[in-house]
Amino acid sequence: MESKTETIESLQKELTYYKKQLDRLSGNTIGKQYEFAQLSNISKKYINGFKIMADLQRSFSFYTRKEVLFEEFMDGIFSQMFLDRVILMELMGHQKVLKSLSNRGFSENEKIIINNAFLHVPDIFLEQKKSFLVSENINNSDFEKYLQGSLLTQYFILIPLIKNQRVWGALFVGIHNEKKPLTYLTFSESNIDMFESLAGIISAMSLQLEQRELMEKERNRIARDMHDDIGSELSKISVTCGSLKNEFAGDKKLVTNLESIKVSTEAIVNNIGNIIWALNPVNNTIENLLAYIREYAYDFLEMHRIKISFSFPKTIKNNTLAHEIRTHIFMIIKEALHNIVKHADAKSVCMSIQIDDNSLGCSIIDDGKGIPQHKNNNFGNGLRNMQQRIAEIGGQINIGPNPGKGTCVEMNVRL
Repeated sequence: MESKTETIESLQKELTYYKKQLDRLSGNTIGKQYEFAQLSNISKKYINGFKIMADLQRSFSFYTRKEVLFEEFMDGIFSQMFLDRVILMELMGHQKVLKSLSNRGFSENEKIIINNAFLHVPDIFLEQKKSFLVSENINNSDFEKYLQGSLLTQYFILIPLIKNQRVWGALFVGIHNEKKPLTYLTFSESNIDMFESLAGIISAMSLQLEQRELMEKERNRIARDMHDDIGSELSKISVTCGSLKNEFAGDKKLVTNLESIKVSTEAIVNNIGNIIWALNPVNNTIENLLAYIREYAYDFLEMHRIKISFSFPKTIKNNTLAHEIRTHIFMIIKEALHNIVKHADAKSVCMSIQIDDNSLGCSIIDDGKGIPQHKNNNFGNGLRNMQQRIAEIGGQINIGPNPGKGTCVEMNVRL
C-alpha cells in the first residue's frame, strides 16, 4: 500500500517538474516569438518609410503648392507607419514658437487644442538641431513633459525640419500608449534615423517647391516684359513697314526690303507668343498643352496651305506637367511641323496623340517626299535638336519613312 502511495507521489513530483519545464520552454518560445514579431514590424516600418519617400519623389513634379505636398506626406506617414498621432509644425517667423500646419490621429476636440497650441522650443532644438525621444524607458526633461501635456501624447519623437541649415519646423510622431498590439512601433534610439530621413525628404521637397515658385514668378515677369515692351515695339515696326510700302509703292526694291522686314518682324512676334506661352505656369497642364498644340499646328500649316487632321483623346485628365516636359514636347512638335513645311513638299499631315497614366505618345505623319538621303544642314540640325530635347526629358523619338509616302515622327515621353 505504501509503495503504491510512494509511487503516486513520485509520479506527481515528476509531473510537476515536467510541467515547470514545459512552462519555462513555452514562456521562452512566446518571448522569442514576440521579439521576432517586433523586429519584423520594425523592418516593415522601415520598408514603409522608404516607400513613402519613393512615392513622394515619383510624383513630385505634379505638386504645385507646398500645402498639397504636406497633406500627401501626412497621409502617407500616418497610414503606413501605424502611428497614433502625427503633427507637422512650422516655426513662426523669428520667434522660437512652433505652430501646427497639419495633424492626424486626433479627435475633433483634441484638434482644437493642437491647432491653437503655440509651443516654445529651447535653443538646443534650434541650434543643435537635436531630435527628442520620449519613451517608456527614458526619464523626461521639463521640455519633453511640456510637449506631452501640450500635444496630448505620452510617447513621441520630435524631429527638427531643416532648410538651408536652419530649422523651419518640426515633425512630431507619437503613440498615446506603448502597450499596443505588435502592429505598433515602439520608439527607441534605433528608429530615430528613419523619421529623420522622412523629415529630410519633406524639407528638401519643400525647398524645391519654393525655388520653383520663385522661378515661376521670374518667368511671369519676363513674359510680361516681353509682351509689353518687345512685343509692342515689334508690332509698331510691322505697322510702320506696311505704311511705308504704300508710301513708296513705286520703288520695287524698297518695297521688297520693307516686306522682308515686315515678315521677319511678324515671325519674331509669333515666336515671342510661343515663348510667353511656355513661360506661363498656368499652362502647365496636359489639357492646355494639347489645346495649344492643336491651335498652333492648325494655324501654322493652314498658312502654308497644308491640311491637317487630328486624333486626340476625347477625355483628358487635367494633370499638371513639369515646365521642362511641357516646353520640350511643344518645341519638338513645332520643329517637326517646320521641317514638313521647309523640306517635305507635303499636302496633308496627320497628328495623333495618345495618353495613359504614365506616358504621352505622339505621331506626326506627312505625305511629302520623305527624308532626303543627303540632309542639308538646316534639316540635320533640326533632327539633332529634336533628339537632344527628347533625351533631356527621358523620352524616345523615332524619325523615319512612312510606309506609304512621306515621313513619320514618333515620340514617347513618360509623364
